Amino acid sequence: MTQSMLSSASALNAHTIKMDVIAHNVVNVNTPNFQPSAVTMQESFAQTIQRARAGTSPMQVGSGVSVASISRSTAPGAEIKVGDTTEVMSNTNLAVEMTNMIVTQRAFEANARVIPVVDEMMEEVVNLKQ
Repeated sequence: MTQSMLSSASALNAHTIKMDVIAHNVVNVNTPNFQPSAVTMQESFAQTIQRARAGTSPMQVGSGVSVASISRSTAPGAEIKVGDTTEVMSNTNLAVEMTNMIVTQRAFEANARVIPVVDEMMEEVVNLKQ
């Protein structure tokens, strides 16, 4: 498997986790006291393929992306009065969560498309050598 396929595979895994977290936030939008979580991603190890020279930066190729952390919001939700009691609602912003889901889904789809494209390119290279 080529490095580009491995990078895309790591992105598929990270984006799947992010979509799971977002879906969990959306499902609990009306759950009292629910505090949504957010996923932070980070670049995986970058391999240096050419060292820096005078006046130039090093050339590096990353090996994909991984989930750095999943953190829970600590901001309180809105307080609403229900009869004689006060409930603290979820602080989940549905518009933000759905926007994040669309962006994450598009990134997932783009990375899923990389794998068959690279496979087709590798087949072409093999056919050229024959």
